[in-house]
Amino acid sequence: MIVSLDIQQTCTNILPEVSAALVSNAPDLTVDSIMALNQWCTGLSTYQISQTEGAVLKNALSVLSAVIGWNQDQAIMIIQKLLLSGVYQIYDVKRLQDLGSLIIGVSSSVITSIPNNFVLGAVQSPSFLANVKTAPVIIQQTIVSQMDKQKFLKTFIRGLRKSGISEMKIINMMSMVKESSKSLRFKRATECTVGQIMQVQIYSDSFPFNYDVTQFNVCLSVQTLKFNLEAITDKVYDRDFQRIILNKLNQAYPDGIPDEVLQVLGSSSRAAMPDDVKKWSVTKIDTLSSLMNSRNGDWDHQMVQLIISKYLSVSGNFLGTNELNSIRGSNLCALNASVLNNITAASVEQAAALSLNAVQRRRGFCSVSLRMHSVQ
Repeated sequence: MIVSLDIQQTCTNILPEVSAALVSNAPDLTVDSIMALNQWCTGLSTYQISQTEGAVLKNALSVLSAVIGWNQDQAIMIIQKLLLSGVYQIYDVKRLQDLGSLIIGVSSSVITSIPNNFVLGAVQSPSFLANVKTAPVIIQQTIVSQMDKQKFLKTFIRGLRKSGISEMKIINMMSMVKESSKSLRFKRATECTVGQIMQVQIYSDSFPFNYDVTQFNVCLSVQTLKFNLEAITDKVYDRDFQRIILNKLNQAYPDGIPDEVLQVLGSSSRAAMPDDVKKWSVTKIDTLSSLMNSRNGDWDHQMVQLIISKYLSVSGNFLGTNELNSIRGSNLCALNASVLNNITAASVEQAAALSLNAVQRRRGFCSVSLRMHSVQ
């Protein structure tokens, strides 16, 4: 498939979802193609990013760090590729600031490993502060905890005011400072120091806010998670915490996470990587429906394809009316040509997810997706 490097110009005057479809079908990424995509890099899937060499991402960092609109999963994947491949290390203030908008993908454990003076120097940059403002609360809190109170008040708060952040946001930040001295004592702990997570803690109003990432990991046993999974996933929305949940479930079910567990994962399912999904047991339509529920967040198209392929790999399973209604929305446009060709006209006609209005709204998106599939 030939995709023009001039994607930015090509995608300027079409719907954002169509642009995303075009980008999602781009070939292997190079520095030149990333530079051509520029702000349209937000259309890249985590799967595409995961297949890109760390050196390519490093050489294109000046573009990637300036992209506005990354979701956290994309940023996490880029940061992981950079750090784990060894091509990028945060050894000074500039290296931290150079991450730009990707700061939202830096885990709290990585931040705590960065020398305090680097963090203190970085927060004096208005642009760095603006990017921190878009990061999850746990990242903001970890950054705050890396500084003592006096230095925080003199630099971080002053910088926040200069960058135009609201007073309420600053008040919340200052509240974090009061708590940072507590959390800092166990940031690098390998033992549970704040109390094992049991049923009584899970149903407490303060759960999981009284645990940082490290303590959540060491204080939550696999057994407790298995017996209280739905209650925990109903309360946990932080991606680092959700990743811990998935890691522990992989320990609990080494042969693959079964249907009944997948059905109660909720938004924690969106912390999964392709290798996780490949081991899932998606055999029931209730599981498919739960995983495709848009209230739990969006999926990359490659992840949709993986999940649906797991469902279709089960003897007797096919995409009928009920399945189409479960997949619904733009997820339907992730289906490849071979899958689409096996859907009967009757199933399409009876599917509520493919009502006339819905089809009209997504006609451009789906037609582009289908054309791209047809030429691969």
